[in-house]
Amino acid sequence: MRTQLQNFGGDDPIWSFVAQLRTERYTGSAHVGANPRLRLFVAGGRVYFAERDGDPAVGTRLVNFGVLTATQLERGAVQVGDVVSLARLFHRDPTIDRDAVELTIEMATEKLLENVAQQPVTSVDLFPLRHHPSGIHLWARDEPQPRYEPAPAADAAPAAEPPVIVPEPEVEPAPLVAAEPVVEAPVVVAEPVVEAEPLVDAEPVADAGIEQSDAEAPAIHLAAMPVSFEPIDAAQP
Repeated sequence: MRTQLQNFGGDDPIWSFVAQLRTERYTGSAHVGANPRLRLFVAGGRVYFAERDGDPAVGTRLVNFGVLTATQLERGAVQVGDVVSLARLFHRDPTIDRDAVELTIEMATEKLLENVAQQPVTSVDLFPLRHHPSGIHLWARDEPQPRYEPAPAADAAPAAEPPVIVPEPEVEPAPLVAAEPVVEAPVVVAEPVVEAEPLVDAEPVADAGIEQSDAEAPAIHLAAMPVSFEPIDAAQP
């Protein structure tokens, strides 16, 4: 990746150089400005510490600001050769107020950048991936957990309450009733239908003398009939 940082110099303001550090997400050290030179220590484009040549050591400045005591600094610092490392400051002395220390570093850095913002860059010296010898860049690798839950905003909508689940009443099963046996209806077998014999036309009967019975014969009235009496001859056979 070709950097544009080396193109700055002369009367370019320091604030524009700092903006380019952020744009390129530069990590390392950069020295700019005239005497005293300004040393910028950057991680991912963010200036996490700035100091001038001749400034006191970081630990001494923290004691001067009142966020560390000399005893806490002695317990928390680690001497590594000619360098006093503060990388394990909070682990070695838990009584140190970490928030106060980190905020002091941040505020001092912002104040210095504000004071030199309009000063000329003059010349640029880049030292990629070089961090401050005190090791304060390692503090960001061990972010502390929040101590308190943030209070809800006054105008924030109240959190929705979980729905109340009302258990349904238990329904006792109905007693089992023995089913009555099903009585099958008797099957009635229909008798076969006997077809009637066809009617045969009767032959006409010839008129014949029909003898009438005495009952059917008309009554003969003797009184109405003329009767003749002839004398009976005894000699006739």
